[in-house]
Amino acid sequence: MATMFAKRGRADYYWSDTEYTHRTRNREMLKAHGAEIKKLYGPDPWLRYLMTPFVLLQIYLGYRAKDMGWPTLLLVGYFVGGTITHSCFLAIHEATHGLCFITPLYNDLY
Repeated sequence: MATMFAKRGRADYYWSDTEYTHRTRNREMLKAHGAEIKKLYGPDPWLRYLMTPFVLLQIYLGYRAKDMGWPTLLLVGYFVGGTITHSCFLAIHEATHGLCFITPLYNDLY
């Protein structure tokens, strides 16, 4: 497999012939703690209640940024804005898997 990609200029990749580690770890965890883990499957009802205030706070801080000095703007942007942006990324990821709402249409609209 590595030689096939090496001919195309992809020799900088490391190719492993071992089993896919995520699948192996998933099986091990389900075997050891299956009932506990399966309780966590499905939509998270708290996600939509947390993300709406986060987005509103981000919009509010964007409006207030015009009055902030540079040091405050950089600190708020890095710590608060970065945290909210990452939270929004995770929420979008969960919504694409249909895990914000039980109804698929609501996940698409959110």
